[in-house]
Amino acid sequence: MKRIYVIAGGTLVHIAPHFALCAPAFGTVGREIYGELQNLCAFDKHKVHLVETRMAEKTDRCSWVQSLFDQLGIKHLETNEDLEKFLGLLKDREDTRGIVLSSAVCDFEPCELKVTDGETGEVTESVTEFGKGQERLSSKLEYLLELTSSDKVIQTIRSEREDIFLVGFKTTAGTTSEDTYLRGLKLLRDSSANLVFANDIRNKTNMIVTPEEVPCSFEDRRSAVRNLCEMMFSRLQDESGSAHAN
Repeated sequence: MKRIYVIAGGTLVHIAPHFALCAPAFGTVGREIYGELQNLCAFDKHKVHLVETRMAEKTDRCSWVQSLFDQLGIKHLETNEDLEKFLGLLKDREDTRGIVLSSAVCDFEPCELKVTDGETGEVTESVTEFGKGQERLSSKLEYLLELTSSDKVIQTIRSEREDIFLVGFKTTAGTTSEDTYLRGLKLLRDSSANLVFANDIRNKTNMIVTPEEVPCSFEDRRSAVRNLCEMMFSRLQDESGSAHAN
């Protein structure tokens, strides 16, 4: 039995017990993809699992996904670190056949938090340790937070497991269709993904980017999701047939 994982929802990066950065996403697209793939794989040898981050948790967690969480010693898929650990476990499993990474990963993490004097702007203290275990920040003080880019976890998947069918996601806001496509194509190349779902949340652009570099655009998200799943299923069948023939 080969397994496909659809990971949905946003992640957090904790700065303090009461303060965190986040990539807000609530799993709607991931759940749609999961439903479509379940129907397509109903009589196939692939088992599809929905994995929701804590931000998106809405569906009862299946026993198989719960067993993976137990192996990692986590209660929820909440932070970037949790997601990285979970993907590491999937890469270690020979039965992992596909990963649909529809989750929104927090792109930034704290680098330094400077406590400043409200009148002079002078830095009076610097904090470089972050997380739930740190002290609460005082709302009476003023802060200057410096950020750095988070690691691109998607780039580690096929660099270590070329046999995993990977679907990535790229979201833009107010760009042209051409720019949305080019950004999706860059993600596809950088991560060696098999497919990328690219969309613009302002212009309602929805497209599928393929290694053949032929953009497939759709008028609505529902049609794009359905075609993405059908394309993924078809390519999985083609690859299985080729492997069997060889």
